[in-house]
This record gives sequence, structure tokens and C-alpha cells, in this order.
Amino acid sequence: MASITFEHTTGPAHSVSLPLRALFSRIADAWRRHSAEQALESLPFDVMKDIGYPSVDISDRQRTAR
Repeated sequence: MASITFEHTTGPAHSVSLPLRALFSRIADAWRRHSAEQALESLPFDVMKDIGYPSVDISDRQRTAR
């Protein structure tokens, strides 16, 4: 029969692991966002237009000059 125990540590190792875990979580979230943006931007223009993705044909500077 197997026995599993969990220890709750409050020492220095625990205080370091929480900020590192939060940092790695933020990095993973940013990577997922970046991957999703790349997938959207790799779609053909007609598909992007059909789903309502903003057009990138005209830059902001050209739009305000008109």
C-alpha cells in the first residue's frame, strides 16, 4: 500500500518558488498570446476580413492624413 504525504514549507525555498512560478506563468501566457496572434495573422486576407479582423492595409498615419 502506498502512502502519499504533502509538506507545506514556509522557509526560504517556498518564498522563492512562488515568484518564480508567477513569472513562468506570465511567460507561458505571453507565449500563448503570441502564438494565437501568429495563427490569426497567417490566415488569408479574405478569411481575416470575414471574421472581422481589423484591416492592416492602411497605416494610422495615412488614415489621419485623409
